[in-house]
Amino acid sequence: MTFAIAGTMAFSGLLAETSNAYAFDEEAALSQDMSSETAFEIGARAYRNGDTQEAIPALEFAARLGHVLAIWKLGRMYADGDGVERDDLKAFEYFRALADDHADDNPRRPGAQLVSDAFMAIASYYSTGIPNSTVGRNVGYAADLVRHAATYFGDPVAQHQMAMMYLRGEGVDQSSTRAVRWLMLAANEHHVGSQGELGRILWLGEDVPRRAVDGLMWLQIASQNPLNRDDLWISGFYNEAFAAATDGQRESAIHKANRWRSRNTPE
Repeated sequence: MTFAIAGTMAFSGLLAETSNAYAFDEEAALSQDMSSETAFEIGARAYRNGDTQEAIPALEFAARLGHVLAIWKLGRMYADGDGVERDDLKAFEYFRALADDHADDNPRRPGAQLVSDAFMAIASYYSTGIPNSTVGRNVGYAADLVRHAATYFGDPVAQHQMAMMYLRGEGVDQSSTRAVRWLMLAANEHHVGSQGELGRILWLGEDVPRRAVDGLMWLQIASQNPLNRDDLWISGFYNEAFAAATDGQRESAIHKANRWRSRNTPE
């Protein structure tokens, strides 16, 4: 299946705007017979040195030749305003080109994660729309894009996002049962936020049958990982749940958590 992602301008047209401005100096001039990898290396080196005036044309040259990492990097730079003026529409077009050309790539090949990231970035733009452009808000289509990243590429970040969409009824019919299924997939792939959210829902029995021991197990597993700012709530919630649990629930949860770790230690 190939995703034909709606956009506002042809990717080739976007690159054509700078196609005549490739030579930065005589030693590192971009020539028409230069490989995409060489151009990318020039651009990456310039980017690391903080020279975006040299980096951008080289990365654009590599992107025009289909270099996956160059396309993704340009998308991220314009999305974040990293060394360039932030331009969501340009970022969208780079991500769109990456997703259009590589939607059916082998999910185990190098670069597949970047393609999945591109699907997630495009979904984010469709969930809000881009002002003053023809990229309007379309949460249903955003859900379809996230689902592709979650299923075809097996991306735990996308699986977590799919779960949250089902919890909120965002672009899909609200379903805590389906949310739990997506959280379970991501939790087993060591996605800490999903482990915590899954534990919270199962512990409380929030719109699903209560499974206190399983909830406590996932909360314990999540709380013993390094937590980013969005996941800091997990430790506090786990401590409260652990204090409220019976001795039997605690013992069972600890046993199940230890067994899960023994079977799911990353290589």
